[in-house]
Amino acid sequence: MSKTTKTIVWLIVIIVVIAGIWWGVSRKPAEEEVVKIGIIAPLSGPASTWGEQLRKGIELALDELNLDERKLLRIIYEDSEADSKKAVSAVQKLISVDKVQAIIGPLSSNEVLSVAPIVEKAKVVLLTPTAPHKDIAKAGDYIFRIYPSDEKRSIMLADYTVRELTAKRVGVIYRGDEFGLAVKDEYIQRLKELGLKNNSIITERYEPGNTDFRTIILKVSIKNPEVVLIVGHSKELGFIVRQSHEMGFKPQFLSTADFENPEVLKIAGEAAEGVIYGSIMFNIKSSDSRVKSFRDRYQKFFNTTEEPGIVTALSYDAFNVIYYAIKRASFPSSDNIKKMLYRIKNFPAVTGDITFDEHGDVTKSWGLKIVRNGKFEVLMEKYPQEVQQ
Repeated sequence: MSKTTKTIVWLIVIIVVIAGIWWGVSRKPAEEEVVKIGIIAPLSGPASTWGEQLRKGIELALDELNLDERKLLRIIYEDSEADSKKAVSAVQKLISVDKVQAIIGPLSSNEVLSVAPIVEKAKVVLLTPTAPHKDIAKAGDYIFRIYPSDEKRSIMLADYTVRELTAKRVGVIYRGDEFGLAVKDEYIQRLKELGLKNNSIITERYEPGNTDFRTIILKVSIKNPEVVLIVGHSKELGFIVRQSHEMGFKPQFLSTADFENPEVLKIAGEAAEGVIYGSIMFNIKSSDSRVKSFRDRYQKFFNTTEEPGIVTALSYDAFNVIYYAIKRASFPSSDNIKKMLYRIKNFPAVTGDITFDEHGDVTKSWGLKIVRNGKFEVLMEKYPQEVQQ
């Protein structure tokens, strides 16, 4: 190689190096460096209280990041109105138009099961804070949740019905969707295992969104059950309890964690007193340092004396665990975020440590809560271990 040729080669190398350095220091952050997180929640409609709780949890978690961290995140909200079809449209937009790397939500099992095939095909991580349907465990490799399957909750409620309340006749008023059917079937199956016969169990189905339950209540009350399990969305549960009391029908009502919503108390009033429901054991009044710190930060950030709701806490945890995975991914693609989520062990969350199993599920203990003096309080911190297994 001649001296002239060598000189030219070295000039080219120097130019390439200088150009690379200049490009690296002078360019603006590329769009793909900004991680996009989609949020699907009922920001309007009958379940908007839950949507508002979710938004508060996300906002509080974001506020705890520094400015540089927040600059590298873009949060995109989509309103599902707790409707499966609208949730599908929201997911399609977030994936095709916004090109998000991860999605938090939706909140209901029906919505999650509706959108799961879409996110699985697109290979986009979806983490729901609250959906409990057992089939979500089989929904796909990119589907995660920080709320346990409701199958064990139904078993717990049935055990409590027979062993603690010693009920001989039981009623079930349930929402006619996948969530309501699943809870009803699992509860009744366990009742039968514990010795109750078909003629001792009364069931009545209602359409989602119903507000007048008097005919259904009358049909159930004629059979005079000592215990009635009510399954549905918060507003529906409030109307069932209130109208039952107005009609003079006052069995021991049991329900799911959907009952733990201030909107239920507004609708039901004093009729909500004594209602018992199954829930994960998040106690906002706990002296646990993690919970106390969360409660204090929430009240300071929102300048309020109110206590954060369970959906706020779960959404706060959902964002933090997603962000933890994003930070530790070699590159924040959805596939890498998924891999990091599966590696998480004992993540210190407010609602309980998080470890995802091979199905993207978590293990948390179920317990019982009760409405006392217009407040949601713990009745039984942890139901007997045999029910949890």
